[in-house]
Amino acid sequence: MAKTLKKIAVFLAAFVLCLAFPLAILADTSAAKLIDDANLFSSSEYEEATAILEEVSNKYGVDIAILTVNGLQGKTIRDFSDDFYNEHGYGTGEDKSGVLWVIDMDSRESYISTSGEGISAVTDYGKDLMAGRLNPYLSSGDYLGAVREYSQVMDEYFQAERSGQPIDNYGPEPGEREPVGAGTYAAGGVASVAGGFGLSFAATGAMKRKMKSVRRQSSANAYASNAGIQLTENTDRYLYHRIVAVPIPRNDGPRGGGSSVHMSSGGHMHGGGSLGNF
Repeated sequence: MAKTLKKIAVFLAAFVLCLAFPLAILADTSAAKLIDDANLFSSSEYEEATAILEEVSNKYGVDIAILTVNGLQGKTIRDFSDDFYNEHGYGTGEDKSGVLWVIDMDSRESYISTSGEGISAVTDYGKDLMAGRLNPYLSSGDYLGAVREYSQVMDEYFQAERSGQPIDNYGPEPGEREPVGAGTYAAGGVASVAGGFGLSFAATGAMKRKMKSVRRQSSANAYASNAGIQLTENTDRYLYHRIVAVPIPRNDGPRGGGSSVHMSSGGHMHGGGSLGNF
């Protein structure tokens, strides 16, 4: 009887271990929304930052995570970020949708690695805007503030992407004038020249009418004087000016540029890019 009970106990113990093992895998810290290997957060800040990231991740059903490190193990920051994303199981659904923000304190550079829906949500233009919003927090050492701003940016970007209008460089920049056709400039130039000639004829005609004592002479000697030339009046009269406007072509790429993508070493498609140094 005792042997039977012992066998049952061993069986139950093995059964419990089998159930616990996959749960332990699922609870691996590598799947956490915030991995702070650079020790930038206190324990209370870590809990708050994790809750913030989990909230926005659950809202859109994608992984939105942050990794802080003190070195890239000899890799480029792009390869390191993409490999970490792939090797640590980030991303939801078949296309592994998500965004991982890697902050390297050694090089003081950060990088955004995107996958699946994250690629279309974070365009190249949107990534550049992110740098302007996030880097000031990193530069000042306000890492919890950086997490809050990052979460807010991701909320805005995924909401815009799902509404069919991702954050991208559509249309002219604020304050930029629409380009004017060449015909408009030509017409303006002709009008300026015609106006200038009109003003000059009017001015010379007025001066001519004032010269009532002058009569046509057959010889230039009539205008000469033994006393030489004496100037009784010296004035400058502004007649006209002409402005020719020439449009300067912009060289900032097409509107609505979308997202650049590349293949990681593991054969998975990623977008994103560097946010520069902080």
